[in-house]
This record gives sequence, structure tokens and C-alpha cells, in this order.
Amino acid sequence: VNDPGLVKISVFSLSGRWFIDLVHARHIIGQYSTTWNGKDYLGNQVSSGVYIYRLSLNNKVKSRKMILAK
Repeated sequence: VNDPGLVKISVFSLSGRWFIDLVHARHIIGQYSTTWNGKDYLGNQVSSGVYIYRLSLNNKVKSRKMILAK
């Protein structure tokens, strides 16, 4: 995190379906990490495959692909 502010990390399918917010909190400058247990917001396990994670900080957004392998 290069600037203090509200950090949000969300997971989506390739088609844009939202699964879960992994992080939604204010952070100060520093390095952080998080993990995803492969479950959606209801606690249901999702299938292996390619997903998108979206990180937003102070209205700046970056999206990247990730692979969930079981």
C-alpha cells in the first residue's frame, strides 16, 4: 500500500460474477498479504479455475487473473 486509505480486494469469475470481498478496511502505508480459501461469501466452495481479483485503493483499481487449483 503506497498511500493510506481504504483497501478493497474482491474476487470475481471471468464473466464478472462477484464471489467475495477478501479485504475491505483502511490501511496505512506498508506491505500486506491475504489468502483466499476458495469459498464464496456464503461459505460455498467454488470450483477450480481462473478468477479475477480486483484491488482498489482510494479510487485506483487494478485487476489481475489468478488460478484456483485444488
